[in-house]
Amino acid sequence: MAFKKRKKTYLGLDIGSSFIKYSIVDLSSGEPVLKDFGFSELSDIAIADGEIMDRLQLVDTVKNLLVSRDVKEKDVSCALIGRGVIVKKLKMDQMKDNELSIMVRQEAETNIPYSIEDVQLDYKVLGPSEEQGKIDVLLVAAKKEILLPFITLIKDMELYPTVIDVPAFTIQNCFEANYEPVPNEMVTLVHIGYENTILSFIEGTNNLFTRDITTAIKSLLQKIPGITKEQLDKVFKGEILNEIPEEKIREGLEMFYDEICTHIERAIPFTNREKMEKIYLSGGGANGPAILDYFKNRFEINVEKLDPFKNIKIKEGLLTLEELEKISPLLVPSIGLSLRNP
Repeated sequence: MAFKKRKKTYLGLDIGSSFIKYSIVDLSSGEPVLKDFGFSELSDIAIADGEIMDRLQLVDTVKNLLVSRDVKEKDVSCALIGRGVIVKKLKMDQMKDNELSIMVRQEAETNIPYSIEDVQLDYKVLGPSEEQGKIDVLLVAAKKEILLPFITLIKDMELYPTVIDVPAFTIQNCFEANYEPVPNEMVTLVHIGYENTILSFIEGTNNLFTRDITTAIKSLLQKIPGITKEQLDKVFKGEILNEIPEEKIREGLEMFYDEICTHIERAIPFTNREKMEKIYLSGGGANGPAILDYFKNRFEINVEKLDPFKNIKIKEGLLTLEELEKISPLLVPSIGLSLRNP
């Protein structure tokens, strides 16, 4: 992927349910360089089930993190928190841009379950459709009752929101920056977070289908009897737990992996494609023990961790090789955000 020079650097802020993560990618030379990154843990009550429960904690955590790291950037790209976002692919007639914007609004009125006055609309032309004379358009609708308070939240962090993105698109943006998407080949991006997992099916640069599922790291608290969040963190860091039998941990992880794979299988028909060529894993769940082998055996295709630094250099001394292995999957969304242009 070719990168345009950009004097200004943007803060990519990923507000997760378990951690706050930020990345700053410098594009002033034309070659992207990770200039800085940081993260800070949130308590379980800050964000729950996709809803902000402790607004003050969230604001203070972000402000304290950025002050402690001496971050000067104030223009921020971030992804919307909440369930009031709808992403839908439309098939439309080819037309002029000004006509298209009017028609997209009309399509939105019949394709989203909210009043058109209650949402903020955006769209992207994906390209020619398989049907002659048609184009594929990606429609995004965000409820204003979620979007506007979120913008206020970011401003209360003493930041200026230049881009408000959809979580799935931040992961796709990082993928496209580091890999060469192949037309007519579908790959699946699986971002396994603490409270939810994002599945994105990509063909070339077109997003064919996206789905959020609740099978995520947190669900292992029920699948592995007696395990705590702190112990679960150790499992994903590759540490051995003496308090819980290894067999119980393995059984719980296999149930976890199986559920995610089943969701992938059930989602494929919605893409109108027959098969996947490759799977890329990211998020904290990508560090799960033996997860790559499990997915490879299940789907019999290539499976790897999404490498956010395949085409992006890292400022000298910023990360050790050991840190890079564990932290890379967690930084995928924030890097995708930092690369976004307003």
